[in-house]
Amino acid sequence: MIQVSDTRKGFALSIVLWIVAGLLLGIAYIGSLSKENLHLNRMLQDKLASQIMAENYLQALKFYMATADYDSQKLVNRLNEPKLPEEIYLDGRTYVLGDVTVSLRDFSGMLSPAVLYKSLTQPSQRELRFTIRDSLADWLDTDNVVRLNGAERAYYRLQQGAAYQPANMPFLQSLDELRLIKGIRDIDPKKWSSWKKQIAYRPKGVNYMLVGADYLSALLGISLDEAKVLVELREKDKVAFGSTVRRYAGFNDDILDMRISKRVKIIITAKKGLSKSRLEVTLDYNGINQKLFTVSDYRVY
Repeated sequence: MIQVSDTRKGFALSIVLWIVAGLLLGIAYIGSLSKENLHLNRMLQDKLASQIMAENYLQALKFYMATADYDSQKLVNRLNEPKLPEEIYLDGRTYVLGDVTVSLRDFSGMLSPAVLYKSLTQPSQRELRFTIRDSLADWLDTDNVVRLNGAERAYYRLQQGAAYQPANMPFLQSLDELRLIKGIRDIDPKKWSSWKKQIAYRPKGVNYMLVGADYLSALLGISLDEAKVLVELREKDKVAFGSTVRRYAGFNDDILDMRISKRVKIIITAKKGLSKSRLEVTLDYNGINQKLFTVSDYRVY
């Protein structure tokens, strides 16, 4: 009978143990991969579900807005399905509806280019303030006559070396176009980034029933504290607020009114499990091209 030495036995046993350990590590690794895959699949399913939830609320809002009554501040629809409230204010306030939040802001309550020079500057910044005002007007008009503090083709081509000229169109085409204009391009990037989200580049008028205290302060040329008092008055007594606002020297009835534009920026956030989706879209209910509404700026995050 062949005798196996203790050394060889120990060596063989160590090999077996290493093999077993390797197999156990492999099993553990495969198990971890399965858990990771399961976790990833669950996240993907939750993400898809949250996007579907957001889209469902958008479809509900399309019907809600098409059949609602409007006033200077809000939509009213008592015939809508229960998932949406009977009244929705168009000033950007957030409505929490379970795992979904909804926010609507009419463009008439957002920053208008017509008064942008007041919002982006302080009263003490007179030169910059009038530069923005006149340069925006020069950018939109169809002539090449330079206003006192404005800029036409020569400024952009010769002084700035810019590869573009004034648009000479009555409406801005995008927010990025604003940043090209003399004066606005000189605004501090952080300040511009903050204000940019509040700008509606199409409407000319401003609905003072929808604006916040900071914007109202700039529009009327009053202190922020005074504007906050006015906003509180608006919540209590709309008639008294309207008559009070009209008495201010800074009130301009060519720009300020109480009309909504029916062009609404909608933000919907939906949560499902481990995931969240954000839907941003603009609906325009002005009957363009014989359509009930048009959809633009559709983005999903």
